[in-house]
Amino acid sequence: MKNYRELIKLINNFMKTPYHQGATDTFCNEYMDMFYNMCEELQRELPSKIYNILDEINWICDSYEEDEAIRSTDSYCIDENILREKIKNIIKRTDIKI
Repeated sequence: MKNYRELIKLINNFMKTPYHQGATDTFCNEYMDMFYNMCEELQRELPSKIYNILDEINWICDSYEEDEAIRSTDSYCIDENILREKIKNIIKRTDIKI
């Protein structure tokens, strides 16, 4: 459960941080790195519902793009506002405390 708590702490810190592109890019990179490094343990430790939610957050982070020019040409890419909103909505569906 240590891995789970580390990811939740990272999410908590990000969601409490004011909007800032650099912070968002850092969060997404850190989250994806942590998730990939921990995914096997997380699958063993967590119920599949919670694991799938963390994986969904990983995919959301993967779709974040800070460059507006790139976002305008790629419908897969999202901005910081959409990223935060999607994470917020996912958290509402769970018992994750933010």
